Amino acid sequence: METLLKASEADWAVAKRRQRILSKLAESKECSRAVMQKACAALQLSRAMVFRALARYREDLMLELGSQGNPRNTFCRLCATFFGY
Repeated sequence: METLLKASEADWAVAKRRQRILSKLAESKECSRAVMQKACAALQLSRAMVFRALARYREDLMLELGSQGNPRNTFCRLCATFFGY
């Protein structure tokens, strides 16, 4: 967690934007090709990376709901995935 404190404001803004997009994808019941292409463009990631990030987001969300953990933990793991923190 200590290294997350060293994230620049620009990196943090990108991570928050990506989290909002992944959250919307995770909440949707279907993920059409058009929706995925739009998400890829918005996230500036390949389709494979979006699916990986979405899987991790959902996994972390399930762990969080099961343990009543801190919602920030999911966000921090996403930062680690995207920025290597």
